[in-house]
Amino acid sequence: MKSNQSLYNKYRPSNFLEVVGQDVAKDILINSIAKNKINHAYLFYGIRGTGKTTLARIFAKAINCKKLINNNPCNKCEICNDINNGSAFDIIEIDAASNNGVNEIRIIKENTNILTTNSTYKVYIIDEVHMLTKQAFNALLKTLEEPPKNTVFLLATTEMHKIPKTVLSRTVTVNLEVLSETNIKKGIKVILEGENINYEEKAIDYITLVSGGSLRDAISALEAVLLFNKEINISNVIKALGLVNKDDIKNLLNSDINKLVEVIDASEKDYNKILFIMLEVLTELTREGRLEFITMLDDLINVASNINDPILLKLSIQSALLKLNVSRETNKKINVVENFISVKNEDNKIVEENILKKDNVIKNDDISLRIKDESIKTKEDLHGKKQENIDSDLNVQNVENVEKAPKKTEKNLNIITDFIDVNNYMYAVVGNNEEKLSEIKLKWKYIENYITSIKYKEIVSALINTIPLATNGNILIVGFKNKQQLNEFKRISLSDVYFEFIKEIIEEYIFALPINEENWDKLLIVNEKGYKLTDKNTEVNLNYDLFIESEDVKKTKALNNIFGEDNVQYE
Repeated sequence: MKSNQSLYNKYRPSNFLEVVGQDVAKDILINSIAKNKINHAYLFYGIRGTGKTTLARIFAKAINCKKLINNNPCNKCEICNDINNGSAFDIIEIDAASNNGVNEIRIIKENTNILTTNSTYKVYIIDEVHMLTKQAFNALLKTLEEPPKNTVFLLATTEMHKIPKTVLSRTVTVNLEVLSETNIKKGIKVILEGENINYEEKAIDYITLVSGGSLRDAISALEAVLLFNKEINISNVIKALGLVNKDDIKNLLNSDINKLVEVIDASEKDYNKILFIMLEVLTELTREGRLEFITMLDDLINVASNINDPILLKLSIQSALLKLNVSRETNKKINVVENFISVKNEDNKIVEENILKKDNVIKNDDISLRIKDESIKTKEDLHGKKQENIDSDLNVQNVENVEKAPKKTEKNLNIITDFIDVNNYMYAVVGNNEEKLSEIKLKWKYIENYITSIKYKEIVSALINTIPLATNGNILIVGFKNKQQLNEFKRISLSDVYFEFIKEIIEEYIFALPINEENWDKLLIVNEKGYKLTDKNTEVNLNYDLFIESEDVKKTKALNNIFGEDNVQYE
């Protein structure tokens, strides 16, 4: 063999035994030979570099070989040598990409009538057959319908869907599988051992990973590395192929996505190959139970399937990373809010109501200011009682016996009201920042501009014609006139799309709480009666007079029923 041959040609298999993988395809061809049932046309279908042309050549040799060895060509007889040297008169290879006209096929048809020389079969190997014109396919079809004696057509394609069904129905289809990593590694190692080249196992892993199931692509990558440096190690493979270290990608996905975006943006990178590595990393993370990466994995699979342009690939990868980052930041915001509104301990109390009467304190849990989805113990205690019994239930002697309202043990965080109580509303009211509220109101008007948006359709539908009422910078109370809109908002207010929309409208993340007009009025009444934050902004005080003011029992009813139904009976 010539010393300047490429590794792919130098190590091209010369019999079925040397072909890596493709066991089913080899069995079909070997059984055709063993049973002497040679069809007049075979179609080899598979992705690039999986052995379509190689198997066709081996099959052409095998059906003409004079000294078969276990249905494999001997590679020693005259016809085998002629085929290996490319000088066999009866083995004609045609590239349909450059010879796809009807005239070329007509010439083939005419030549099929010429008798073979020293071969049993005249074989036409037509590569990229899907590139033939419609007229050329029609001409080929006529030849396949009435095949000349001892003529075999071996067609190869990567795009079988482009071949007319009339042609497909007259061929034996030989499907070639995407090669497994094990088989690709096996093929690469055969070459390295044949060339006496030492290698690192992990370096072979990288070459295999970026091959996309194609042994030819893997061998081409190997040649590129060898031209860069004869040492086959991870460092040289990454530099020669323009890759990013797999471990670096994994670490940055976990710690600093913005840094990873910068790395991807660096020059001299092969984004097709980087995409393969990222898919591998995301698959591993998902298998580890890191479900936050599923969406990005799906996005990049779609990118790999539909985009070939390197610039678009880079932008698509970066876009997927930024989307993941936004989602992650959104979740951080949600966690901050959840902690803000739910975590209460001795050292860090978030918001708490103190109800004072005669120097005695009754805690908020005792009077059960809860949204209507919660079970309210106080309402059960007061149900059906007359006004004169209310004072005795809340007097000093009975304070210790008041049971706390039962809380849900399971909470669906997709519904906002499952973990919100009146404290959180009051925190925004008491700490209201008028300047911030005015700024949000101006930006809130832009919601109307998104009314035709498909992506934000549900969000806009729920927020259109709503009014920002109060904000402390972290929490925003939004007023709803429409009950259906309010309920819809509760359903979608913790979704990634919602937070993305809010960020786009007011240019920052903020947690929004819904309220209707009636409950907003009640909230203001409570605030006017002395609901104030302490200097440390950790505690809320409420004047107990609001509960026992005999001249206006309705005020008691209003407070007990903020965000709930009227279960307390009055005379």
